Amino acid sequence: MLLLLVQYLVRPHLYIAIALSLVLAACDKEDDPDITAPTIEITFPEPGSNITGSADVTIQGVVSSDTGRVEVTQVIEAEATNPPITFDANLSGTDFTADVTLGNNANTISTMAEDGTGNSTMLRFTLFYPVLVLSNGMPASYVIGQNAFNVNDPNRGGTVAGNTLSGVVGTLVEWQNTRLYIPDTGNHRVLGFNEVPAASDVSANFVIGQDNLTSAVSDTTARRFTSPSGVYVTNTQFFVADTGNNRVLIWDSLPVDGITDANYVVGQLDFTSAASGCSSSTLSGPGSVFAAGDKLVVADNVNQRVLIWNTIPTANGTAADIVIGQQNFDSCLPNDSDGDGVTDLPTASTLNNPGGIWTDGAKLLVADTGNHRVLLWNSFPTATGQAADIVLGQVDMTTITAELSQSGLDSPKSVTSNGNQVVVADSGNVRVLIWNIFPTTNKPDADTVIGQTDF
Repeated sequence: MLLLLVQYLVRPHLYIAIALSLVLAACDKEDDPDITAPTIEITFPEPGSNITGSADVTIQGVVSSDTGRVEVTQVIEAEATNPPITFDANLSGTDFTADVTLGNNANTISTMAEDGTGNSTMLRFTLFYPVLVLSNGMPASYVIGQNAFNVNDPNRGGTVAGNTLSGVVGTLVEWQNTRLYIPDTGNHRVLGFNEVPAASDVSANFVIGQDNLTSAVSDTTARRFTSPSGVYVTNTQFFVADTGNNRVLIWDSLPVDGITDANYVVGQLDFTSAASGCSSSTLSGPGSVFAAGDKLVVADNVNQRVLIWNTIPTANGTAADIVIGQQNFDSCLPNDSDGDGVTDLPTASTLNNPGGIWTDGAKLLVADTGNHRVLLWNSFPTATGQAADIVLGQVDMTTITAELSQSGLDSPKSVTSNGNQVVVADSGNVRVLIWNIFPTTNKPDADTVIGQTDF
């Protein structure tokens, strides 16, 4: 249930649906229909986008040549008690800039351009600076799969239903704050909710992997699973790490029922095979899947590696382009630093039972469960065996001590991020750790702990 907590806490509150409103108001003091209001175009950052890294942003734009003044007003919607901040922008010809410091989550920016005769135009848009504000030991708001926080029986001690779960061991995903997918591992299915639940004991709206919400049959077909443990969704595609079948299934549209076949399979040549293997085109117990841009990333758990496809596969059995955690595609032992088929001491380029993964296409995080650490690549790997840059939970890349402390980890099974914060399911310590910024040094102290009252 710990992994479910990580994803549920982070995603519904951080991945806010993009809202963009355009308000154009022309005011002509002389009521002259031949005189038009100035035009405004924002060139950076893209209106409605998520801003990661520094909260200090320079807004850039272009106005029409008759503009004499540009004014910018900022309203932090998540902190509505704060008064709006208004200031004159720097105007040079038709280009203007304005420096703003974003508040947590949603920020409404209003840009007003005025010409010399009093005609004006206003452009309003939203920028998001996703940050989750939590305190140590903060209780969850809702529980899914049970009718109370103090019970934990699989399927509530009864039969499978739309509001039960069994053995959730992987990562769930939320899509545009309108749909939630939960891999129900023990019931061989993925539950779908048409909106993020705002109450406990909510039943799923649909199921993927089964014909109905009361079935729990495992199988190897284009629409059935065996112990799925990870899901991911983009605007156009849906991915499932079908762990027991040693494969990843890909849909070219978002399924809303259990009778829609997947379009492609990775790790197998067809939809009825489930053999494990150690090669560039086979998998063994994949536990997590992630897509960013054109790239597909899979944690190939039993093979002690992470596989990367530089383009999303469009054919069954497509071979991966890059392997991380091993020196070649034929090595699949833990901490095999030189690819000779012998387990060595851990290094910055080895893995041991990798669990959850996260990437935005620029950075990569991997929960290296067996080595009691999380590895961070500051730039997305482009070569096989590429070494990580930063380690969380250990003082260096060769130490593998399980530790209970503000900076230690014990068998971390999942990792996620909103682009600004790093969140880790520290399973062996029965807690969730949160770092409010991406670490720049090894073994940094976490900022917040969930699941315990202190570190």
